[in-house]
Amino acid sequence: MTEPNIEHEQIVISTDDARGAQDRGRVTAGDTLLPMLIGGLVLIVVAFIVVMAIV
Repeated sequence: MTEPNIEHEQIVISTDDARGAQDRGRVTAGDTLLPMLIGGLVLIVVAFIVVMAIV
């Protein structure tokens, strides 16, 4: 059985394009740090509520 001869074009994704910023020239620490801090705070509050409900 012969395999089809399909050529795939390579897609290169650089770390500059994979960040949360809109423009790779304006990348700041807050692009990823701030959402992580807010998410962590929300998880801590939810965990506290769950622990208080159990106890």
